[in-house]
Amino acid sequence: MGLRNTLSRAITSAFGIIGDLTTVVTYHTKSTTYNPTTGTYSGSDGSIIIPKAAIVAFDLKEIDNDVVKYNDCKVIFPGDVLGLVPVLTDTLDFNGQSWNLMRNLSAPDGLLNILHVREK
Repeated sequence: MGLRNTLSRAITSAFGIIGDLTTVVTYHTKSTTYNPTTGTYSGSDGSIIIPKAAIVAFDLKEIDNDVVKYNDCKVIFPGDVLGLVPVLTDTLDFNGQSWNLMRNLSAPDGLLNILHVREK
């Protein structure tokens, strides 16, 4: 547990150091449940502010215009900020635009979130 805490603090510290290169992101999640009796979905929407996230373009070698399109990007931020597992119905807002979550590229250890997003 000691190494994990050390790495988590180091990642958080790194995002503090690169301050001007980060942006505030609003993460929108939909918590829905399907009721098979009525055939309807119910639930609530929530928003989480991610105070420091790096927005990074995909490398040209990663762009295939199928899974990764030219204007797609990665949103990278410390793993302890979100408090939930991202799902494909979630959306993000930053730089005055709304983005759909396409894939969760985060490492299984949960220390760093890397989300593939596409402009709506």
